[in-house]
Amino acid sequence: MRSTRKNWSHLPHDLLLQIAKRLGLIDLLRFRVVCKDFLHASSTATGENEVESLPWFLAYGRRSCECTVISYTRGSTSTKIHTLNLPQLQGGAICLGSNQGWLLVFQRGSMFFFCPFSKAKIDLPDFPCTKLKTYHTAAFSCPPWSQDCIVIVITRIDNGHIGLYLLNGGYNNNNNNWISYKFNLEKSQLHNIEGGAYYYGETFYFSTAVARGLATVQQSSY
Repeated sequence: MRSTRKNWSHLPHDLLLQIAKRLGLIDLLRFRVVCKDFLHASSTATGENEVESLPWFLAYGRRSCECTVISYTRGSTSTKIHTLNLPQLQGGAICLGSNQGWLLVFQRGSMFFFCPFSKAKIDLPDFPCTKLKTYHTAAFSCPPWSQDCIVIVITRIDNGHIGLYLLNGGYNNNNNNWISYKFNLEKSQLHNIEGGAYYYGETFYFSTAVARGLATVQQSSY
């Protein structure tokens, strides 16, 4: 009697993609290691259903392509650790910010969006600076595929100046370039901005190094 069992890898790729898009972060990681067909079919899935509601951490080293994902399990006090091979983050990559499963990455003078779960990479226009200073932070308003995506990077240029770099429209605007602003701000007026960047209600917020307060950039100002 001929076996009626079918090979799961023979499922249509469009069907596999629809399944993958409905999976949360951890289930998507498991889905992708089933076979090459599952991996290829799920290339555009992001696991965003779970990313939006559950926290996760990505730990990576600048010299190794092996990264660690630490995830929270719903309904449990325990966490799970998963290993990803991400050569895209090797070679001096600096993660500046994240939003809904996407990372904003600076590497060797270039800026790009990167999704560690689908490994999708979206290049941005050339950044005005080839290097970032020690004190810097960044945020973007929404996922990069949105035409409303706004990217802001703030860094202290020297003891007397802070630089703000803005990109409107993300990668959707092919004719777009970074807009640069230079502010005369001594450290005594505004200390180094180096973390806590986020976007809420059409305003970007950046915390200072010594917790003296928040620096804000409103959408109506650019």
